[in-house]
Amino acid sequence: MVARMRTNYADELSLQDFAAENGVSLAYFSRLFKDEVGMTFSDYLTHLRVEKAKELLARGDLRPSDVSILVGYEDPKYFSQVFRRIAGMAPLDYQRSHQREP
Repeated sequence: MVARMRTNYADELSLQDFAAENGVSLAYFSRLFKDEVGMTFSDYLTHLRVEKAKELLARGDLRPSDVSILVGYEDPKYFSQVFRRIAGMAPLDYQRSHQREP
């Protein structure tokens, strides 16, 4: 399940779908996920998306609004809020400070 999330992080992934696919209740799957991974499903997905966004921003060839779409956020403003909460800075600031040399 984590491998699928790491591959399909930009898709609309839901805890309900994962639970149904595994034939278990939502509550059980949620508890199992947190026990195995150490954080909730939504927190893990959020952190995964932010980590992928950091990789894309560091390349320097994409605008933060484009990165937001690529990692699964339709609203660039919401992406910016989430990114700032997790990374401690705005996506553009992160890009400027981590841009790799060509």
